Amino acid sequence: MINWFKRFSRTNRVAAAALSSMVASTSAHSGQPPKTLLESVPARWQTLLVNACQASPSNEGATAEVYFSDSVGSRKLLLLDADGSYQLMYWRDEEQSGRLYTGAFQRNDERIKLDMKLNWQSLGSDTNDELLVPMRLGAQRVLLLEKHLNDIGAMIQWRGLLGDSEDYFVEARCDHPLPAFELDGPKAPPRSELPDALKHFVFEQPVETKIIALLEDSRSYDYAARDAEFLVRVDKGDNDLFRINMPLCSPRHAGQHWKGWVGTPLADSTEVRIVIREAMQGRPLVFPQVGQVLTTSAAQCDSADSD
Repeated sequence: MINWFKRFSRTNRVAAAALSSMVASTSAHSGQPPKTLLESVPARWQTLLVNACQASPSNEGATAEVYFSDSVGSRKLLLLDADGSYQLMYWRDEEQSGRLYTGAFQRNDERIKLDMKLNWQSLGSDTNDELLVPMRLGAQRVLLLEKHLNDIGAMIQWRGLLGDSEDYFVEARCDHPLPAFELDGPKAPPRSELPDALKHFVFEQPVETKIIALLEDSRSYDYAARDAEFLVRVDKGDNDLFRINMPLCSPRHAGQHWKGWVGTPLADSTEVRIVIREAMQGRPLVFPQVGQVLTTSAAQCDSADSD
């Protein structure tokens, strides 16, 4: 285990002692929700975080970077040390246990690779975090999961947001308020400022595509929810960015109020499952027809349910 305290000046050691005192007073499981990142970490890992807090980039002589990810109460914390070692922690709010990985990492301007060795506690999804793509979000550093760039790109294309924070880590301060969970994440940078690896998953401009076939045998109707589903095929043209689960919708003023998701991308077309809701504002169902248009941007949707 790395002895973090040997690296610090007396000033930092005094600050570390103060943080240790805060841990002692706040980690006694009082039943109150955690207010800071430090308070949220399971007690057995808090010393690691106390040490990393004192080596954060905001302090003189910084040696560690601290990154946090939160998704509906499931949390991850990544510590990157200047000596090339890392600690990666997984836990849930209601638990004081979790999973800890330690090892070496390699980095360049385009990627960070964690040397992860799975164990008996591991989940298969843990390996999604082993390849990370650095990005700037204003003054804040963000690490995107390389295996989730498709999902991140689809959300940027759809709503201009980064999407679910389980798809990335954000730079964090241990003593600051715990970041509020945002289902669809913060506003994304312009495409020109995205890492090259992510640009590949984002259209330069929203795309409109036409329905070229109706797969009639896929039609279904939910009488309780008062909505219908259709599977249609749309023309991809020269675009190779249509990905599974990418959202599409009928354009503004079309009067159709459709929302759909890409199913199976084919060589020159792709299947889209369209959901049509009747209950909203009591409007009647408008069924898809060949030649009608779908768009890749929520801002251009005609549906109040475009989120």
